[in-house]
Amino acid sequence: MDYFEDDEKAGVILEDGSKLVADVIIAADGIGSRSWNIVSGFKETAISSGFAIFRATYPAEYALKRPLVAEKFGDNPEKGFIIVGPGSVHVIIVRSKDQMVFLLTHKDEGTAEET
Repeated sequence: MDYFEDDEKAGVILEDGSKLVADVIIAADGIGSRSWNIVSGFKETAISSGFAIFRATYPAEYALKRPLVAEKFGDNPEKGFIIVGPGSVHVIIVRSKDQMVFLLTHKDEGTAEET
């Protein structure tokens, strides 16, 4: 991927060589990505916090089939819980109208990888 601009237009060149031209180009694929280097001019390196996180998002309709989940989240489509445990373990469970989000923060034992 590459980026170009002049006084009239901006665009990107995709991996297959094709070009997309527009008035505005928005690069939103995150830190450490190819666009990050193009926009910022340098490659950001990750610094370990000592923690890792497991993340999952899935349709709420499946989760709400479980009685405990339905009891806690069924009546409110915008509800969340944060549970803080020993050793800085955090569990975050959130429901939007259509999605359930589950996050588990835990100590990194040296096996976490940047995604």
